[in-house]
Amino acid sequence: MRNSYQTTGYLIHASEGREGEIVIASEFEYRHRFAIVAFVFVFTYAFYNLDPLNIVYAIVPRDLGVLNQDILARFVYSVSALLAGIGAALLTWASASRPSSPGSDLPMGGPYRYVRNPHFIGYFLLVVGLGSFQSRAGFPILIAAETLLFFRVIAREEMRLEQTYGDRFREYCRRVPRLLPSLRPRIAADGELPRWRQAFWHQAFQWGLVATLAAFACTLSDPVGYMFACTTLLFLALQKLVQPLLIPHASYLTAVLSSSAASVPPDFTSELVTRTVQVSSNYRQVTVGSASPRSIGRLSTSWMVGRQHLPNRRNGRFVRDSLGTAAAIKQQKSNPPPETKMEQYDGNIHSE
Repeated sequence: MRNSYQTTGYLIHASEGREGEIVIASEFEYRHRFAIVAFVFVFTYAFYNLDPLNIVYAIVPRDLGVLNQDILARFVYSVSALLAGIGAALLTWASASRPSSPGSDLPMGGPYRYVRNPHFIGYFLLVVGLGSFQSRAGFPILIAAETLLFFRVIAREEMRLEQTYGDRFREYCRRVPRLLPSLRPRIAADGELPRWRQAFWHQAFQWGLVATLAAFACTLSDPVGYMFACTTLLFLALQKLVQPLLIPHASYLTAVLSSSAASVPPDFTSELVTRTVQVSSNYRQVTVGSASPRSIGRLSTSWMVGRQHLPNRRNGRFVRDSLGTAAAIKQQKSNPPPETKMEQYDGNIHSE
């Protein structure tokens, strides 16, 4: 039994046999694509054992003298760092333009208005720039392997997006080119503001690789290059360790309050937010105007990630106070307590 998916102007056949396996990546490849990219780079780097000559010094003429040869090598490494920097900048722009609403993975803003796969173009430029560290034998294998992988992964991702969004994605494909960027935007802006701070945090590792290339281009020193590379890898490890500690608190409280908001009337939800803010004033004074069910999740997320720097946010006290407030409002709906207000000059709650 064969299923056909119309994507980007041609048919991709997914069958139980071997038809189409070269065109489209497997689910394993798609889920672990970044790990495979790193593995291919490390694997081709091992070709120094077969051919110890670096690709840059292989293309630089040898009859120029040591001084002139190093100057030309610095120029080539600087061009490589520039390519990697353009790739990292494109990755950052694409990451900042990703949809902020949960459940949506079809970006249509930023660089996605010019080309459908700016993130893969950015990764390819980054790989080409870092390829200057490869040997003469490893560089062509690296480029060939990564190019094949990117084409396969792009086909998998576009097939998945078409299955999810249907005609909307097909219309997007009709207007926006796949890999060759357009000189002008092909679709209207989605209206979302770029999230640059979050994007730079997510792409900090890629910028560390650019810094490694730039440092080596200036010094042509292997110890300096290895020092920058190890520092970048150490930062990546710390980033992976710290990130899970920040997400669970925000996602847990968002899910609890969002589920509570979905089961009560809008007026009750607004009252719950007001009371929750009053409870949290013991930690830090917050002024809230009107509230909606969606604002509960946003407000709780900003609290729990530490933007308001609330103390005791890890021990669950704020969650218990919020849920206790919700229960009290339900029990006292027929006989509401006196209204309260927060005074801005001292941060205390005074009953009228």
